This record gives sequence, structure tokens and C-alpha cells, in this order.
Amino acid sequence: MATKLFAENLGEVKTDEELASLQQQFPQYDPGYITQSAGLPRRRDKEWMEKLWEQYEQYADSHFRDDFKRQFAQRSWELYLGTTLLNRGFQLGQHNSAGPDFDIQNGKSERLAWVEAIATDKGKGNDRVPDLVYGVGSNVPEEEMLLRVTNALDKKFKKYQTELENKIVKEHEPYVIAI
Repeated sequence: MATKLFAENLGEVKTDEELASLQQQFPQYDPGYITQSAGLPRRRDKEWMEKLWEQYEQYADSHFRDDFKRQFAQRSWELYLGTTLLNRGFQLGQHNSAGPDFDIQNGKSERLAWVEAIATDKGKGNDRVPDLVYGVGSNVPEEEMLLRVTNALDKKFKKYQTELENKIVKEHEPYVIAI
């Protein structure tokens, strides 16, 4: 029997004030996780994510559910990407925490490619992507967003180099960084 992705009952919030109060009660959790878990308008999305989890749980690393609460965008992207690959007929090899997120295989268990998933964050400091103010028009912060994507690529390229050095990944094997 599958475990729940949203295992804790954080209740349901109906207003921005209730949501802000809940986020103060759980500062260790990603605000996106709290919004998805407790936001009344997000109920269908939450149910959809639970269905994805039923498919993906057996491929997830042992700390996925804990990380999901703290790194919501990153782990949601991994969840969605993994189930999309499965639903497109690919097989996923056994997860190795030292290696990429996905070992994509064909029906004969032959490796087709490695995939490393990453979701960018807002960053920190002066070059941080500014928060959106709903209902207020603003320019798209292109420079800051490009910096976040560049940073993500750099981080995962360094991980790729380490995986090559440690012989987890071979030079001739396709390697995809999925942002």
C-alpha cells in the first residue's frame, strides 16, 4: 500500500491570512508545500499529485517525502518528470543516491540516458528574483531569471563531472539536465 505524499493534515485554509498563519506555524516547510497541502482551492491538484506519487513512490529515494516538504518545487518537478517518463513507456532503473535522478531504460533494461532534474529557486541577495505582487503589473526580471538558470546548469554540470570521475556515468552515455 502506498504512503501518502501529503501525510500530515495541515487542515484547510480559505484566506491569505489563514495561509500566512499556517506558514508561521511551520517555518521548516516550503511555503509552496503548505499552500498545496492546505489551500482549499488546491484540493484537486493535491489529489492529482497523490496519484502521481502512487506511480512514482517505488522509484523515489528514501528521503523524497521529507525533502518534498522542504524543497517543494524541486521535488514536485522530479515527481512530475518521473511519472511522465513512466507514462511515455520508459522504464526507470533502480535509484542510486550517488547518481542522477533517473536512469532511463528501454524494455530490455538497456540504458537510454541519464536525467538529472532541477527546479530553480529565487536565489538570494541583490540578484534574487523579486517576489510577485498579485494584481500589480511588473517587468519580467529576465537577468535575474537567466542567472538562476545558469546557476542551476553550473551546479548540475559539476555534479555530472563528479559522476564521471566516480564512474557512475560513462562519457559516451547521454546525460540530460532537465530544468
